[in-house]
Amino acid sequence: MPVAASLHYFSHLEEEYLRPPVVFIHGAGGNYLHWPPEVRRLPGQRIFAPDLPGHGFTERPAAAGLSLPRIADSVRQLLAALDRRPVLGLGHSAGAAILARLCIDKALDT
Repeated sequence: MPVAASLHYFSHLEEEYLRPPVVFIHGAGGNYLHWPPEVRRLPGQRIFAPDLPGHGFTERPAAAGLSLPRIADSVRQLLAALDRRPVLGLGHSAGAAILARLCIDKALDT
């Protein structure tokens, strides 16, 4: 899996795409594989699905690094490192809270 901003992530990069990339954020205790393969490989769509800090292939930071704002910041750093804005975000459980935090912080174009 590729790594950017210290996060391992899955990517599906369709060469012919017209829509903004989609970032899938899993819930607490999950990883990128919680999104079904059919969803992670939507035709005509660029997809990014990171393993959040302490999940899947991404290393666990110090205990203080697992707060919601810090995890949201790691996703923001990933998107900046990939130069992917604007994006559409889909989150499950805690992933939805992380996306809400990114919107509050105006880290995603809406």
